[in-house]
Amino acid sequence: MIKFLLATLGLVLEITAIATISLKNGSDGILFLCLFQHALASLLLALSGWHFMPEKFRHPRRPVTLLLFNVAFFIPLLGLPGAYAAAMLSMYRRHDRVLPPFAHLVLPEFVLSLREPEIKFSQGGIKSRLAHTSIPTQRRLQSLLALQGIPARVSSPLLQDMLGDASDDIRLVAYGLLDSREKKSRHRFMPNLSI
Repeated sequence: MIKFLLATLGLVLEITAIATISLKNGSDGILFLCLFQHALASLLLALSGWHFMPEKFRHPRRPVTLLLFNVAFFIPLLGLPGAYAAAMLSMYRRHDRVLPPFAHLVLPEFVLSLREPEIKFSQGGIKSRLAHTSIPTQRRLQSLLALQGIPARVSSPLLQDMLGDASDDIRLVAYGLLDSREKKSRHRFMPNLSI
């Protein structure tokens, strides 16, 4: 009931402000009286407007009331009806359900692992497996990954030889292993150097 009382008082003060400005007296006192009446009417309309707003737009109370006051004061005739209409329209807008594009992404199976028991080669066995291109690429990749456990002075020449291999996978893995070793050794000897 208080919202209707505040709204009625605000409208009466707004009409009084319009009547005051239409006196055509031209004095500054009339202008200040009109602005005071309009500001008071805007305050009453903002307070009543807060009660008319949908619940989800009422909080925080002071900033919302200040916003309604500014709209009512600076846009005298269309401000508050426009703000109410915007609030009501936003309550009834269509809520599209947006599905994230990667919600059902299946992770690829990574089969190359150093923990597989069958990757136990001697250095000669690894070298011979890597040299023969007739061996399936997966077996060659396992042999290449087994080079991680071998000291760099022995395995680096083999990895450098694999950079010229016909298989893209072999070349990429060999390059990755060499690159990671280079970064580790660079960090070990020059820890303050960041690249």
